[in-house]
Amino acid sequence: MYLEKIDFPKDIPITYEGWQAGRYHLHAHKDVIEILMIIKGKTKVIVSCETFEMDEGDYVVIRESDSHTFSAADSGCEIVSLYLKMGDYLDRIPYLYYVIFGCESFDLAKYRNETAKIRGMIAAIIMNLIRGDATSINEAIKAAENLLWLLVNDYDMAKYYNRNWDAPFRKVEKYYKIMGYIFDHFYMKNIQEYIAQNEHYSKSYITHLFKEVGASSFKDMLDYVRIFKSEEMLINSDLSINEISDRCGFSDIKYYTANFKKWFLCTPSEYRKNAIREINTKSIFINLDSQIIADRINGLAKGERGDALYKAAVNPLSVKAFGMVVHETRQGEQTRLLTEEIPAESNMMPLTNKHYMLLRLDMDMFHKSNEELVAYIESYDNSGFMPMLTIDFREISDNKGREAIKKCIEVFMAKKFESREIYLIYSDLGKYGYINKLIAETKNKYNFDRIRPLFMR
Repeated sequence: MYLEKIDFPKDIPITYEGWQAGRYHLHAHKDVIEILMIIKGKTKVIVSCETFEMDEGDYVVIRESDSHTFSAADSGCEIVSLYLKMGDYLDRIPYLYYVIFGCESFDLAKYRNETAKIRGMIAAIIMNLIRGDATSINEAIKAAENLLWLLVNDYDMAKYYNRNWDAPFRKVEKYYKIMGYIFDHFYMKNIQEYIAQNEHYSKSYITHLFKEVGASSFKDMLDYVRIFKSEEMLINSDLSINEISDRCGFSDIKYYTANFKKWFLCTPSEYRKNAIREINTKSIFINLDSQIIADRINGLAKGERGDALYKAAVNPLSVKAFGMVVHETRQGEQTRLLTEEIPAESNMMPLTNKHYMLLRLDMDMFHKSNEELVAYIESYDNSGFMPMLTIDFREISDNKGREAIKKCIEVFMAKKFESREIYLIYSDLGKYGYINKLIAETKNKYNFDRIRPLFMR
């Protein structure tokens, strides 16, 4: 259900609007890329299956047709959105409709150290639109195209999951040609064979291309597109769940429901019920005057703003790409947690449907004797939670982390702990390669294979 139509000025492919927000307001814009930025206060933003807690200066890029809602933390929250009309850019970026953006101020942009740069580009475009004279409008149009090229080249889903390697452009073109088939023929049961026949590729080549360019499998991307096409149908149609499953190419409704729950953490019928309730809930917001928006943006530019800590989106693809994900709640000095589902093909131990207690070993703990460490671990054996020994690379240096790993293994070997494991905690996806390399080195050096990465948001 497209609740709002964006009115673009004549012959101008960009526009903006701002509002002071109170509570949920759901909309999905057809054929429009939206860049939403918080210019005052805090808010929770939900874009399809992902939830972001956003602070002043944070922004998120929303692709066309994605439903999104926001709920202000207080009455002073103010938001501005920049809109780009997709059809006006297709002659330069013919595959634009098939780009899935992965750009939030606190995630890939933070990893690339470009948070402030992109925020400045967004602000400059909006300020030129506010000025409104011919020269400023032309500057805004040029800057918007530059921003769009940056987003397409560096902030698409392929770069999100394969952020340390640049694929050759010819392979990127092939990748998006196949993505075009997926978007246009997602309902086909034998779509990979269809693509292979039409493009004269082997199925194995398609599989390899997706892994190489986007670090996600062809099947993963196909299921992703099917799930989000089904989300549109759940909101925009009265089709039954069975009909939606069939129209989106799923083999049966059980497989569809299981995949949908991985992304949205609820069944399709539950999602439809909740979404319709949001659509029918009256939104509370006040449109902002252009001068207020300009004042807020100028304030952001002049202020000494420390950008937020790195936060990563958590979804089935990021779990596969970056390792285990947990949600934590602190209780005293320990942490209790429930793990996300770990895919069968992962090298991670499946820890779902159990509760665990993380035993955080700080450096003071490593100055204790081996006997004292053994007693510490054993003291939690009857707690009702399975103890997991963790080394937190968010809090200690890499060298200290290596010392801690050696100490843990010495303790395990001395006591002959056969089921205990070591988990290396990290929260920066940029350390993904280093952590896994360290694990491989540890396995080879100590002949110890019960050591695993633990990505924690």
